[in-house]
Amino acid sequence: MAQNHLEKSLRIGSLLVNGASGSVLFVDADGKIYQDNSNFFWDAINKRLGIGTTSPNNKLDVRGSVALGAVGAVEWYNSSWSYRKPTTIDHT
Repeated sequence: MAQNHLEKSLRIGSLLVNGASGSVLFVDADGKIYQDNSNFFWDAINKRLGIGTTSPNNKLDVRGSVALGAVGAVEWYNSSWSYRKPTTIDHT
């Protein structure tokens, strides 16, 4: 019964009580709707996504390390980006 109530009441464009502006909602490990603006933030006015920031300056603004898989990784450290080549792993 509660599930049917949830399906009817939570829809795109619905008013969310206690939601913060810029929140990107997700389901946490306990299956609950959650928000974490300091780590995952949407600036709806400027159409920018912030990861690790609540004030993104670009379309995608990441504050912290970024793994790029086989390409390598980049890190923001002391106000500049640095690139690190991927580690070669022998799977044989």
